[in-house]
Amino acid sequence: MQILRNKTKTATIVMVIMLVMTALIVIVPTINAVDIDEEIDTYAYISVVPNPIGVSQEVTVTMLLIRCHHVTYLVEMTLLGI
Repeated sequence: MQILRNKTKTATIVMVIMLVMTALIVIVPTINAVDIDEEIDTYAYISVVPNPIGVSQEVTVTMLLIRCHHVTYLVEMTLLGI
């Protein structure tokens, strides 16, 4: 008798959780991504310091990628001469 009550309680809790989850999925709005039809201008720059470079000399290479939507990426590398 006790086992039957536990199973009934467990089944009721599971059903309530399933109903709540289903309601949340229906109520929460979906996300719509923005599709940009226009082209975005992108500019790439590279700089090497020092200029000119000598044999076995340390070099710093700076690469810069700029997009018109105010997003800028900057990468710096330092190469050691062998």
